[in-house]
Amino acid sequence: MVPLEESDLPLLKKLKVKTLLDLALIMPTSYDDNTLSRKILDGENIVVFIKVISTKVVNSKLHAEILLKGFNIYATAVFFRTTPYHFKTFRANSEHLIKGKVSFYNNYLYILQPKVMKDTGG
Repeated sequence: MVPLEESDLPLLKKLKVKTLLDLALIMPTSYDDNTLSRKILDGENIVVFIKVISTKVVNSKLHAEILLKGFNIYATAVFFRTTPYHFKTFRANSEHLIKGKVSFYNNYLYILQPKVMKDTGG
């Protein structure tokens, strides 16, 4: 059990916590599951290690051909709002942990607007 400290009091006051029961009943407003994905499901987010094979610009969108390392499947990561960061980060042969939305189109797998993650949630 972690003891409460004097520095915790302003936060507890902001959360309107007066008793231990109040503290126990606080529910998170949202939760992001950042554990590595075991399945690829259309329309769902995926968390996966990737290797960038190549990149190209198509209709002002950056397309990175990637290998999903845990699945040994090729896909395309599509970045709609590109910045110099994306071009620098997603170079050929670079490896990353990403999270993005899965989309199947014409029997091909796309990961839409993926974000680079520092580590998995579990």
